[in-house]
Amino acid sequence: MINVIIANNVQFFFVVESLLIIHLQLQRHTHVHPFTTLLYLYSFMHLNEIYLKMGGIIIKTINLIISNHTLLTHVQINNLDKNRRKFVL
Repeated sequence: MINVIIANNVQFFFVVESLLIIHLQLQRHTHVHPFTTLLYLYSFMHLNEIYLKMGGIIIKTINLIISNHTLLTHVQINNLDKNRRKFVL
């Protein structure tokens, strides 16, 4: 699970920038091309949840924590045909 808190009044570009940072860090582990990422941002903004789909891997991000230019993430990856893997970025 990613621990990033997204307040309702967070501006869109800040959220997208945070997600891109997460994706770039995650890409080091999964080797997924950045352009295959789909951001379902508007649909889940009010739930403080963001779903990223990269190939067959679905990443559910909940409660992003951004602290002093440092992005602390614990990413839980659910692969449809493999066991759960947990990355600490």
